[in-house]
Amino acid sequence: SYELINAHYKQVSSIAGKQPEIKSHFVIRYKKAGGNSPELKEVTERELTTEDRQAGVISDKVGVIIPSHQRHQLLNTPLREIILPYVDQGIEKQLRLLTNLLDVPASTIALLYRQRWQVELFFRWLKSMSNFRHFICHTREGMLANLYVALIAIMLMYLHTGYRPSKYLLILLGSVAHGAPFESIMPILAERERQNSRDRASAAKRRAKNKQ
Repeated sequence: SYELINAHYKQVSSIAGKQPEIKSHFVIRYKKAGGNSPELKEVTERELTTEDRQAGVISDKVGVIIPSHQRHQLLNTPLREIILPYVDQGIEKQLRLLTNLLDVPASTIALLYRQRWQVELFFRWLKSMSNFRHFICHTREGMLANLYVALIAIMLMYLHTGYRPSKYLLILLGSVAHGAPFESIMPILAERERQNSRDRASAAKRRAKNKQ
């Protein structure tokens, strides 16, 4: 949203020609131009380097975005558009990135976005494995403690059971915390792991058969 982009700047200056101060940098995915996703105006094309092309960068431009509707507001500040290729279910498409990082190579922007996805995957893993849904504290120290406790709990579950952490394992170990003998849940975990292994093997065979 335009509000999200604006939130990365500290103020809107009323002095003509003076750019607002950057509060933080961003690299975001932006919809393909058209409809509610306007193209850059006052565009300056940047020449791609060898490193940029090796990183898959197709285009590197700097310009401003003018919202298509009056109810939207966007700072009149330079933004950078990086175009990258990607494949979605066998179909080649283009990924449009928008950033206010103007002084770093386009290849670095591409790397930043790929690394951002690794962060997203980590939190997806954390939510899936430990049922980590929300923070119980909003201070930095509290959030760190919340995160470390969840990670330590996941590692301890793996060390004590030898099985990949899951919501099912978390629920069973919760019963241990309430007094159930640890030895009583191990046969249950072993049987579930056997079933999961069988299901994964069957799914792999189906995928291999569909590719033939």
